[in-house]
Amino acid sequence: MEKIEELKKLYDEIINCDRCFKKPDDRCSLAKHPSNHHIIRDNKVVLLGHGNINSDIMFVGHSPSLHPGGNEIIFGHKSRSVFFEMLRILGLELHKVFVSNVVFCYIPTYKTGDFKQCNYIFDLIRIIDPRYCILLGREVVEKILGVSYPLTGKKVRTRDRVYITCYHPMVVIRDPREKEKFFRTVEKIKTIIAEKTLDLYIKPKQPEVIFGWNSIV
Repeated sequence: MEKIEELKKLYDEIINCDRCFKKPDDRCSLAKHPSNHHIIRDNKVVLLGHGNINSDIMFVGHSPSLHPGGNEIIFGHKSRSVFFEMLRILGLELHKVFVSNVVFCYIPTYKTGDFKQCNYIFDLIRIIDPRYCILLGREVVEKILGVSYPLTGKKVRTRDRVYITCYHPMVVIRDPREKEKFFRTVEKIKTIIAEKTLDLYIKPKQPEVIFGWNSIV
């Protein structure tokens, strides 16, 4: 359970982080809800991620959303259906991958954490240690890789993993004309994952360990 312990340490760091929310009324008392693995500072929500922490595949989006009913989800209700269709085409199930965002914090009706200031995603990627890390959206690609790449399924290899660029599912909601381009990229990603690059660091097979919120779906 080493990963769980590392995730708890990361939680502790985020709990005490005030780089984004510095207003006096933002510094609220802490309340933990271990059963749902989330932390709330009164109305501030911290979403670290959802899914199998031993998965070979990790998705990274921009920032979290809240369902209108108040339940925490990784994607907004509009782009969520597009993301689920993406998973279906890739032959993946939500509980078999790990899904997160660059920004973890969200205050309903107020704002999310600061995208440029928050660097905890690098710690999370290190902890999850996926074989393939799919980056959703231009800002996410530039944040994680440090440079801009086309969002058309560009494969960027490092010693430990393959990063793959992709449009964010929200692009389909904003402009339905982009739907064909988005899903063409998804098909390309499917091919990349199927290649099972042999010269990557190969992790020993690990059991599924589900981490996150039941309310994501």
